[in-house]
Amino acid sequence: MESDLTVEMVENFSPEDAKAMDKPAEMFYCKPSDNTYKIKFIRYKLRDYDSGITLADLEHPDIDEEQLLSDEIPDEERVINYKFGPDFLDLQTIGTQLEFAVGDKEVKDFLMIEKHYFKDRILKDYMFDFKFCIPNTVNTWEQIYDLPELTDEEKEEIIENPYEVKSDTFFFVQDKLVMHSRAIYDYSPFDV
Repeated sequence: MESDLTVEMVENFSPEDAKAMDKPAEMFYCKPSDNTYKIKFIRYKLRDYDSGITLADLEHPDIDEEQLLSDEIPDEERVINYKFGPDFLDLQTIGTQLEFAVGDKEVKDFLMIEKHYFKDRILKDYMFDFKFCIPNTVNTWEQIYDLPELTDEEKEEIIENPYEVKSDTFFFVQDKLVMHSRAIYDYSPFDV
């Protein structure tokens, strides 16, 4: 399907299209400059809900508007790489905290759709609705959610195939795609 995408299809990519995806995107469905609301992610924190242990804490407070909206960044550099190690696959519930700033326009019906895949099958998908964000504010959002249940065989296959777990995260404002992030994940053992 993806090789058949036209510019018009990408420009009109909707939440329904995102929900219907059954394999990871091979390209970005929007440019950084499509983020006309100047939504900027300042911090992302991931923790094991049961133990409270922080698994990732990424901060990006110094991204200026020019960097944020630059279409000059190569797509390869826009893909986020995560390395969590094999123990992550044994977790049952995680907590995510997202801190983000909004530019000078109000953000109505801010919807995030996130899909995680292994090879070409869906592991889990999530949908979060932020409803409304006031202009020129910093907002914090926290979500607790269950991870997919995996068999021992599935875990082993994921560990043996680094970066075959992929995710797409689509951000819509009033059903218009304004941001698309892609990530790849490595659950192989850490080098000692």
